[in-house]
Amino acid sequence: VSNTVLAFLIRAVAVEEPAKYKLYTTQPSSLLTQVAQVCVDRAVVDNAPSLDTISMEVEVEREYIDQGKTLQQESTEKDDRANSLEFEITSTRHRAEMDDSEFFTSLYRKIFTYVASCAGIEAAFQSQEVEAETMAALESVFPKHGLRRFLSLGREDKAAQLKELTNIVQGIRVFNHSIGKGGLALEDPTGPFQSQANRLGLELQTMAQEVQADLDKYETVISYKSTLLRPSEDLLLRLRDEHNNRLAYLDLAHFLLEQVEKGISTVASLAEQYEDEKAAMQDTVGNKQSVPKEKVYPKLEAIGTLHGLLMQERRMLVVLRRVADVLAQYKSTFTPTITAKDLHEAQSNFKGTPPLLSDVGPAPHLNPKEAAEVQNAERLTWEEACVGEESLPQLRCGGFSSVSAVKRNGLLLRAVPEGGCVRWNGGLYGFVDANEAEAFAANPKEYMSCLDTVVVRMPELVRLLRLEESFPTLRMADIVEVVASPVTCDFGTQTPVHFIEKNIDRNYEWNEWALRRRVLALTNLRQKRTHSQQTELSHYRREQQTQVWLPKTSTTQTAVQKGTSMPQKKMYIQGLRGAPGVRMNVVNVDMDLGQPHEF
Repeated sequence: VSNTVLAFLIRAVAVEEPAKYKLYTTQPSSLLTQVAQVCVDRAVVDNAPSLDTISMEVEVEREYIDQGKTLQQESTEKDDRANSLEFEITSTRHRAEMDDSEFFTSLYRKIFTYVASCAGIEAAFQSQEVEAETMAALESVFPKHGLRRFLSLGREDKAAQLKELTNIVQGIRVFNHSIGKGGLALEDPTGPFQSQANRLGLELQTMAQEVQADLDKYETVISYKSTLLRPSEDLLLRLRDEHNNRLAYLDLAHFLLEQVEKGISTVASLAEQYEDEKAAMQDTVGNKQSVPKEKVYPKLEAIGTLHGLLMQERRMLVVLRRVADVLAQYKSTFTPTITAKDLHEAQSNFKGTPPLLSDVGPAPHLNPKEAAEVQNAERLTWEEACVGEESLPQLRCGGFSSVSAVKRNGLLLRAVPEGGCVRWNGGLYGFVDANEAEAFAANPKEYMSCLDTVVVRMPELVRLLRLEESFPTLRMADIVEVVASPVTCDFGTQTPVHFIEKNIDRNYEWNEWALRRRVLALTNLRQKRTHSQQTELSHYRREQQTQVWLPKTSTTQTAVQKGTSMPQKKMYIQGLRGAPGVRMNVVNVDMDLGQPHEF
């Protein structure tokens, strides 16, 4: 039993007793031990169809989700690589000091890498011939001398032109391959797909037909045994679980078959457009030496885009194949109870559907028509319930009869047109016969409540009855996500580089005189005797008053006027006039006249 199945069993136990076991809360160890024991007891049962049903549904869902994640991861990595290259190309700027030849060669190589990566031409990085062919296709559309004009564009225009280049280059390789002149290492997206899809679809159809034959046998035997045995008999419970297991197997096979048929239809439509575009391209080019690019580029871009879409459908077919292989492992996981003798006896003695249990579910109304009007439930035929071009109505509960599930102890039977349907609470509900439709219309709310009770006892029916909204904790996809994701918690640690041992005694006193004062205080305390009541605040305290004479207030008034007078510097030149023998001389004189108050 896988961890995902155990997780589903744990949630199923919590749903059975929600008051006792609460999800997403901290539980005592005793309750966890009880839950673990219950789950182990259910998981170790050998040859149990109900456990096989849960395991089959969980494992198929897990494989489908894992394969989808793988595709998503590959696409994300490819997009991240393309976005990184696109940002590097669009943000490149040419500076004057750069060598033109080296710069443009490097930029053109980056553009080639982007085109080859986005177009999925991985062989261009491994084979020189494929690289040369891809480079020639790129140069025919985007020659190197166009790089200067490319650099003058804005970032958004550059990004758009890169995407257009990718599709056009791929379109050139596809067209060359179609006319036998190139397209090295190019995969044909349509040829292998059709054969592989048809083979897978045929296998799923065979599986569905075989299981449907087994279901017919089970319904015949269960109908006959229900007239002889009580509903609580082990044989009937075993037959019911085996029948529901085959129903789940058939439902999963139909789901995969529907996906395959949808893929075949999509590929057929895309392949038709693909061939039309290539033929139109051939008509446009013909034997001409040159064709205007306005006519050729749109067709080449369409061819490249269609080739990419067809390759995506091809990868999706691989996912469906792997999921179908997982489903095939559950073709026969238990020993069937039905024998040839039981089937022959049932076919000879009984025809019809199992009887309804009278002591299970809501009691019948005396006037069901009036009750249906009160419940706002409207009975319709399948033709009246169909909307637009639908051939079958969209029924709730996975197309099974809710009354049968309640009144037949969890046995699921498909609704049939003869039973009609009931529109209630915005949904359509189908039934096995008209009596079931009448009973449901009179008590729809109670029947749905009883159906929830049945599902709580049999959690493997949640997916079959499409009741994930009523039981969100039992949704297979959520359980797979929880188990697949790593369990994390927030924590932090702080580790010092060097551990230091700390032994601190808060009462330690190093001062000897402080110790002496403490001893004297304790000794003095022993000689004291309380003569009156004391409070905690009055210990070692006494009341005292202090009188302080503040100094007398006094003031001082001083009036002083001062001024500043700088020394005056004078320059006197002597000897300018006089006898011829007199020499000129310059005399500098500082005249300190003093301060004004000194005059």
